[in-house]
Amino acid sequence: SRDPETGSPVVAKVLRREELYHGPFSEFAPDLLALPQNGYDLKGNLYSSGLTGRSHLRGMHTYEGAFLFFRDHRRWRVEGVPWLADVSATILAYLGVPLPQELDGKPFR
Repeated sequence: SRDPETGSPVVAKVLRREELYHGPFSEFAPDLLALPQNGYDLKGNLYSSGLTGRSHLRGMHTYEGAFLFFRDHRRWRVEGVPWLADVSATILAYLGVPLPQELDGKPFR
């Protein structure tokens, strides 16, 4: 799909379920996941007849622009680019809970 005002593509990439999800509940994940270009926010709207439109809300987060602030007396370090799944692994490690084998993330150290 293209932005009707600029002609720019709205979707940057489409991924198949198998590229993203695994495990006993992966069959419940969506078949496809569309990743938007920067500046676009993909959301369904039951009250609109089109695929694009404007909202009264302004501003948005990007995947690259989101951040996590974690403060502890220990010096935890993030190696490489953090991933959302690393947050749950970090919280479990911080609490001293053993990490489940099926957990995708790795704790910050």
